[in-house]
This record gives sequence, C-alpha cells and structure tokens, in this order.
Amino acid sequence: LQEGGYIGYSEPAISVEVAAPVIGGDELVPASAGGDDIVAINDGPIGLNVPDIAEAPGEAGVIKERHSEGSAAASPALKNPPTPLAGCEYIHSPVSGLILHRKPLGAKIRPGEVVAEIVDPITDQITPLVTEHGGILYARHWAKFATAGMLVVRLAGEREIRSGDLLVG
Repeated sequence: LQEGGYIGYSEPAISVEVAAPVIGGDELVPASAGGDDIVAINDGPIGLNVPDIAEAPGEAGVIKERHSEGSAAASPALKNPPTPLAGCEYIHSPVSGLILHRKPLGAKIRPGEVVAEIVDPITDQITPLVTEHGGILYARHWAKFATAGMLVVRLAGEREIRSGDLLVG
C-alpha cells in the first residue's frame, strides 16, 4: 500500500496502479502489459494475479478484433415488440400482507385484470392488485410479504402513461 491510497506493482512487462486501497478480493483492476491496457483480477497476495495479467493482452485483442470486424453473432429476435420506458405500469400494495401472485412472468395482462392479491394474515381480508393499463408482466417482487406502499408488480405497456423520473418506481 503506497501513500495516497494506491496499490502499485511493477514487472518488466507489467505495470499496475489501482485507485483504491484494496488488498485481496476478486475485483477487476485496470493494468498495463506491454503497452496494452488490460484488466487484471485482484486476488493475489499483493492484490494481483500476475499470470492472468500476462495472458490478458492476447484475449483482449481477440475481443477487440471480433467487435471491430463485426464477426459477432446477430442478436436473437425479440419475443415481444419493444415498449417505451414511459409505458411501464408500477403496481404498489395499498396494505400490508401476504403476496399471492396470480399471473406468471411474461403474461400479457389486459387492463382491469388482477395480477396479485394481498392477504391480511390477521383479518383474512383479500386486497386485489388490479392493472389500470395492462401490458406484459416483466417483474414481480421477490418477497412473500408486502408492506403498505411497496412496489409489487411491474408491467411493460405499449402506450406512454408516465413522465418525469422514469427509472424511479
């Protein structure tokens, strides 16, 4: 560990400088070998796996070559047409309780359809979570118990229905 929070390592063909005081772990770090910028695995006694660094320039060259020549395989066809980010419908639970999902991931949901139910474990009251706009169900919360206001289901709709901070639910 050197002054200023940097780890340094040098060999005739390899020089490395990491901008964080990290010792051990499996973190990728920027490195230079033979004048090429590469990435090394930070797991050796001084924070670097030297054999991986020495082999990395050749592998990086293959990746760069395939990318620049366009020899990578074409992307597979989409299962569903793309939808606008502003078309996502987020369904929150109005109450706390056990989540019972009623539709599988990937299902095409119509407006007004029940996608999940929240069961109050004390009163056994069931609160349905109903879609307003519909779309493809692409995400469900992993938890089995919802708190009031929690985001439970996300749908990808065809029409833009939201504006503003679109990545915030």
